[in-house]
Amino acid sequence: MDQDVMVPWVLQNKVNKKKNQLKEAAAEPETAPEPPKPEEPPVVWNRYYHLYKQGELEEDVVTAKGRVVESGYERDNWWAIISKE
Repeated sequence: MDQDVMVPWVLQNKVNKKKNQLKEAAAEPETAPEPPKPEEPPVVWNRYYHLYKQGELEEDVVTAKGRVVESGYERDNWWAIISKE
């Protein structure tokens, strides 16, 4: 399995739609509402992820001169609480 991957992240249109509605309401509070606009396709951004293997995250922390306070695996993700040495 490849450890360096690009994962699609979809920007939800409803968030953008709500922001636009708030802007329009603040700018022109007494005008008639505009007719609904056709739905736009969602915006998709690709985000870089490095998928760690067991123990690899802790090794990187030590290499960076840090100290692992606590670490674990939860919901398909490795995590660590770290501190400076």
